[in-house]
Amino acid sequence: MDARDPNDQKAFHLLHRIWREWGKGFVGLIWLNLGFIAIFSGVNGLYAPIIKYIVDQATAGVTDNYWILVAVLIVTLVKSGALLAHKRINVRLFTGISLEMQRALYAKMIAADIAWHGREPPAALAQRIMADVGQVRGALERIVNNAIRDVLMIVAVVASMIYIDWQLSLIALAVFPIAIWPIAIIGRSLRKLGRQTQASIGGVSARLLEGLASIKIAKT
Repeated sequence: MDARDPNDQKAFHLLHRIWREWGKGFVGLIWLNLGFIAIFSGVNGLYAPIIKYIVDQATAGVTDNYWILVAVLIVTLVKSGALLAHKRINVRLFTGISLEMQRALYAKMIAADIAWHGREPPAALAQRIMADVGQVRGALERIVNNAIRDVLMIVAVVASMIYIDWQLSLIALAVFPIAIWPIAIIGRSLRKLGRQTQASIGGVSARLLEGLASIKIAKT
């Protein structure tokens, strides 16, 4: 990723503004959410050592370790409970941030002068409050799920790999950057295409709203 990409810089400044103006009021929920994400990711990494232990015991002819079934059940319950708590907190957290952003946006619209309101159709203003803020909320959720939860899951899985066989793990980690390079290039091109698509949709929507608003004037 090019650190000088202006779109990436805008995204960083937007995230910083969201945190500064609306996110700081939800610090407790954020830390609680991170805690459940860490529990979910860590417990998810326990499956590989458990499966290795089961295979080793079966290879050695030991089949009466019924307690391992209890361990698998406990791990599954903890993982499911942490994921459920994470999802519920996500809803509360991002709904709260979205509401604060919508209130701030509505207050800015109310304070704007009459000339600006004359240029902006009400439908477009409503779309900014609902749809645009919804897009920002979706982006924040993807950041939490992709940039935090998935990264912690990868760390837990890599730790399990090293515990099981550190030599094969080092070989896999050496090959991993080679595999991730084309994925990064594809992801960058997809983000660029997504921005272009959103810009095109915005232009079409604006022209559509202007056309619909002028129908009544043209017929009078």
